[in-house]
Amino acid sequence: YLKNYQFLPYERTCELLGDFFGCPISEGTLANLIGECHARLEQPVQQIKEQIAQAPVVQFDESGSRVEKKLWWLHAASTANATYYSIHPKRGAEALESIGILPDFTGRAIHDFWKPYFGYECAHGLCNAHHLRELTFVHEQHRQNWADAMIDCLLTIKAAIDQARPIADHLTKAQLQVFEARYQNILDDGYAANPLSACPTHVGNKRGRRKKTKPRNLLERLDGHRQEALAFMYDFNVPFDNNLAERDIRMMKVQQKISGLFRSAEGARAFCRIRSYISTARKNALGALDA
Repeated sequence: YLKNYQFLPYERTCELLGDFFGCPISEGTLANLIGECHARLEQPVQQIKEQIAQAPVVQFDESGSRVEKKLWWLHAASTANATYYSIHPKRGAEALESIGILPDFTGRAIHDFWKPYFGYECAHGLCNAHHLRELTFVHEQHRQNWADAMIDCLLTIKAAIDQARPIADHLTKAQLQVFEARYQNILDDGYAANPLSACPTHVGNKRGRRKKTKPRNLLERLDGHRQEALAFMYDFNVPFDNNLAERDIRMMKVQQKISGLFRSAEGARAFCRIRSYISTARKNALGALDA
C-alpha cells in the first residue's frame, strides 16, 4: 500500500514501518513482498486485460518512464471500469504488439493521433482536447480566425450532445447536417488562409515535398480524419477527449516524481501489474487497502 499506492520509495517505506510500528524491515524484504503480490495478481490482472480488450471503446496513452536509467515507455489502456498498465523498452508497434490488446481489438481506440495506433484495423477516435490546445495555439500565435471558429464548433457539438444525452442516444439528422456543413465551411476558410507553397523545397539535386505550416498540418488532419475527430458526434459512447487515459498515465508520472526511476525491469513490471489492479479497484468503488 505504501509503496505502490502512496508511492513512497523503498527506504522511506521501511523507515515509516519502523517509526510507526516498531517493526523495521529491510528493503530486500519489502521487495520480496512486492514480488509475491506481483505473482498473486497475475490471473486477476489478466482478466482485467481481457475485459478491456473486449470493451467497445478503449482509451490509449503512453509516456516515457525511466528504468535502470534508460528511457522506457509506459503504456495505458483505460475504460471507465478498468485500467491496464504495461511498460516496454519501445514506444511503437513493437511495444503495442507485445502488450497484445490492439492486435485483435475490434472496438474503437481513442488516442491522440499517434501514428502507430493507426496501424490497427479497429475503429479510431481522436482526442479533441488535443485539438483544442492546438487550435488555441494557431489562433493566438498565427492570428487565424478559422481556428477560433473550429474551437467554438467542437464545443457547440459537445454541448448539444450533453443536452441530448438524457433523452436520446443520438443527434437528429438535421443537427448532424448543420454541424457537418459548419465543420466543412471552417475547413474551407482554413485552407484559404493556408495555401500550399508555390514550389516544393529542394535538397541538393533532389526535389522535396512542399513545406507545410503547423496550421496547414492541423487542417489536413481535421479534414482527412474528420470521421475520427467527430466520432463523438455520431456515437454518444465515444468520449470527446482522451482524458481518462491521460489521467491514468498522469498518476504514474506522480510515482516518478516521488520515488524516482525504477531500479529494475522486474520492479517496473511488478509496479505496473499491482497498479493496474489498484486503479481498476478504485474505478469500481473499492479502496486500495481493501482490494
